[in-house]
Amino acid sequence: MYPENHWRVLAAGLVLLLVNLLMSSEREDFITDSLAVLATLAEKLDGAMAIISAGTLPIIIEILASSESRAAKEYCVSLLLALCINDGADVVPLLVKNPSLMVSLYSLITTGTSRSSKRASSLIRILHAFNEKSSSGSMASALPQEHFVHVW
Repeated sequence: MYPENHWRVLAAGLVLLLVNLLMSSEREDFITDSLAVLATLAEKLDGAMAIISAGTLPIIIEILASSESRAAKEYCVSLLLALCINDGADVVPLLVKNPSLMVSLYSLITTGTSRSSKRASSLIRILHAFNEKSSSGSMASALPQEHFVHVW
């Protein structure tokens, strides 16, 4: 996505349209394309916040667990990782509470592409660090401080 289109997509309210496509479409190509756009939007804080406020986390986790498409799974894990990096204080506590997510992430490590495997590993590290820090009372240092960089 061209950088100048990022704000246009957000201003037009297309996040909700993409989320509705994820929930209602049975076409794998629509789902994969919607996830790709959402993953790109999530790379910036304003996009991550719009995605989170649209209530997409349960939908993304469900698609990650149920989709047969490797591309859809890769976009799901990229999206979740970007959300954790850009708005971790809101996202990580919700992801930690979902035990089925860990099953999907560990499955991606063993059966996914090298890119999805690396991202799943990064996400697992973030979730484990949060668990360790939250049990000791220091949540802020458990959340990632780096910025997500789009590399493909």
